[in-house]
Amino acid sequence: MSHLPGLTPVPAAAMGIGALCVTMLGLPLVSVLLATLLLLSSGLVVMPLVIVSVVVAYVVRAWLPSVPPESPSEG
Repeated sequence: MSHLPGLTPVPAAAMGIGALCVTMLGLPLVSVLLATLLLLSSGLVVMPLVIVSVVVAYVVRAWLPSVPPESPSEG
């Protein structure tokens, strides 16, 4: 995402961390806090971007159907 116009690598990394965490964990608040804490002093500056990316990823995760696990084949 850092190749988007006006987006430097630090906000792109923060948005990626937040979106990945909320997709895997399903916990939006924890995902925002994790992305903010991992980037230390830059985390507070990019927090609004992280919140937007976490909300978008959470909505997409909720909208997409979940894939049921495959059962082992008998035979």
